[in-house]
Amino acid sequence: MEASAPQSAFDSQAPHDALGIIVPAHLEEIFRGRDMLWRLVHKVEMLQRQFQALADEEFCSEMDSQAVVQTFHRLRALIRNGLPFTLCDCQPYGECPLCKGKKWISGTQYLQTSRPGLTSV
Repeated sequence: MEASAPQSAFDSQAPHDALGIIVPAHLEEIFRGRDMLWRLVHKVEMLQRQFQALADEEFCSEMDSQAVVQTFHRLRALIRNGLPFTLCDCQPYGECPLCKGKKWISGTQYLQTSRPGLTSV
Protein backbone atom coordinates (compact mmCIF):
# COMPACT_ATOMS: atom_id res chain seq x y z
CA MET A 1 0.00 0.00 0.00
CA GLU A 2 1.37 3.39 -0.99
CA ALA A 3 1.39 6.21 1.58
CA SER A 4 -0.62 9.27 0.60
CA ALA A 5 0.77 12.79 0.74
CA PRO A 6 -0.09 14.80 3.84
CA GLN A 7 -3.05 17.13 3.41
CA SER A 8 -2.44 19.57 6.23
CA ALA A 9 0.38 20.95 8.32
CA PHE A 10 -0.75 18.77 11.19
CA ASP A 11 0.28 15.69 9.17
CA SER A 12 3.80 16.80 8.32
CA GLN A 13 6.76 18.99 9.19
CA ALA A 14 6.54 20.57 5.74
CA PRO A 15 6.16 24.37 5.69
CA HIS A 16 2.56 25.51 5.81
CA ASP A 17 0.60 28.72 5.62
CA ALA A 18 -1.41 30.36 8.41
CA LEU A 19 -4.47 28.31 7.48
CA GLY A 20 -2.55 25.03 7.91
CA ILE A 21 -2.23 24.32 4.19
CA ILE A 22 1.06 22.74 3.13
CA VAL A 23 2.74 25.02 0.62
CA PRO A 24 4.10 23.87 -2.74
CA ALA A 25 7.84 23.29 -3.02
CA HIS A 26 8.50 26.56 -4.89
CA LEU A 27 7.09 28.54 -1.90
CA GLU A 28 8.71 26.56 0.93
CA GLU A 29 11.51 29.10 1.47
CA ILE A 30 9.01 31.98 1.64
CA PHE A 31 6.98 30.23 4.33
CA ARG A 32 10.09 29.20 6.27
CA GLY A 33 10.84 32.93 6.30
CA ARG A 34 7.33 33.43 7.67
CA ASP A 35 8.24 31.20 10.61
CA MET A 36 11.37 33.28 11.27
CA LEU A 37 9.28 36.45 11.26
CA TRP A 38 6.82 34.90 13.73
CA ARG A 39 9.73 34.20 16.08
CA LEU A 40 10.69 37.87 15.72
CA VAL A 41 7.12 38.92 16.61
CA HIS A 42 7.37 36.82 19.78
CA LYS A 43 10.71 38.43 20.67
CA VAL A 44 9.18 41.89 20.30
CA GLU A 45 6.32 40.75 22.54
CA MET A 46 8.84 39.58 25.16
CA LEU A 47 10.64 42.94 24.97
CA GLN A 48 7.32 44.72 25.49
CA ARG A 49 6.60 42.64 28.59
CA GLN A 50 10.09 43.31 29.94
CA PHE A 51 9.65 47.03 29.39
CA GLN A 52 6.21 47.02 31.03
CA ALA A 53 7.72 45.32 34.08
CA LEU A 54 10.20 48.20 34.37
CA ALA A 55 7.94 51.08 33.30
CA ASP A 56 7.03 52.15 36.85
CA GLU A 57 10.65 52.32 37.99
CA GLU A 58 12.12 55.75 38.71
CA PHE A 59 14.73 55.38 35.96
CA CYS A 60 11.84 55.25 33.45
CA SER A 61 10.06 58.30 34.87
CA GLU A 62 11.04 60.57 31.98
CA MET A 63 9.83 58.13 29.32
CA ASP A 64 6.43 58.15 27.74
CA SER A 65 5.80 54.54 28.76
CA GLN A 66 2.44 54.41 27.05
CA ALA A 67 3.99 55.52 23.75
CA VAL A 68 6.74 52.92 24.09
CA VAL A 69 4.18 50.14 24.67
CA GLN A 70 2.09 51.38 21.73
CA THR A 71 5.21 51.33 19.55
CA PHE A 72 5.93 47.71 20.49
CA HIS A 73 2.30 46.86 19.74
CA ARG A 74 2.41 48.62 16.37
CA LEU A 75 5.71 46.96 15.45
CA ARG A 76 4.26 43.52 16.16
CA ALA A 77 1.16 44.32 14.08
CA LEU A 78 3.22 45.64 11.16
CA ILE A 79 5.35 42.51 11.03
CA ARG A 80 2.43 40.13 11.63
CA ASN A 81 0.18 41.69 8.99
CA GLY A 82 2.93 41.91 6.37
CA LEU A 83 4.32 38.42 6.59
CA PRO A 84 3.25 35.69 4.18
CA PHE A 85 -0.16 34.49 5.35
CA THR A 86 -1.61 32.07 2.83
CA LEU A 87 -1.48 30.92 -0.75
CA CYS A 88 -3.15 33.13 -3.33
CA ASP A 89 -6.00 31.40 -5.12
CA CYS A 90 -5.14 33.06 -8.43
CA GLN A 91 -5.02 31.16 -11.67
CA PRO A 92 -1.68 29.62 -12.70
CA TYR A 93 -1.49 31.91 -15.72
CA GLY A 94 -1.31 35.64 -16.14
CA GLU A 95 -0.47 38.36 -13.64
CA CYS A 96 -2.67 38.35 -10.55
CA PRO A 97 -3.50 41.88 -9.37
CA LEU A 98 -3.54 40.71 -5.74
CA CYS A 99 -0.33 38.70 -5.36
CA LYS A 100 1.42 40.18 -8.44
CA GLY A 101 2.79 36.78 -9.38
CA LYS A 102 4.17 35.83 -5.92
CA LYS A 103 1.47 33.15 -5.45
CA TRP A 104 1.07 34.11 -1.76
CA ILE A 105 -0.62 36.96 0.08
CA SER A 106 0.09 38.77 3.33
CA GLY A 107 -2.17 38.93 6.34
CA THR A 108 -3.30 42.41 5.35
CA GLN A 109 -4.18 41.27 1.82
CA TYR A 110 -6.07 38.29 3.25
CA LEU A 111 -8.08 40.55 5.53
CA GLN A 112 -8.87 42.98 2.74
CA THR A 113 -10.09 40.27 0.37
CA SER A 114 -11.48 37.54 2.62
CA ARG A 115 -12.51 39.21 5.85
CA PRO A 116 -13.63 42.80 5.21
CA GLY A 117 -13.87 44.82 8.39
CA LEU A 118 -11.15 42.95 10.31
CA THR A 119 -7.89 44.79 10.93
CA SER A 120 -5.49 42.14 12.22
CA VAL A 121 -4.72 38.48 11.60
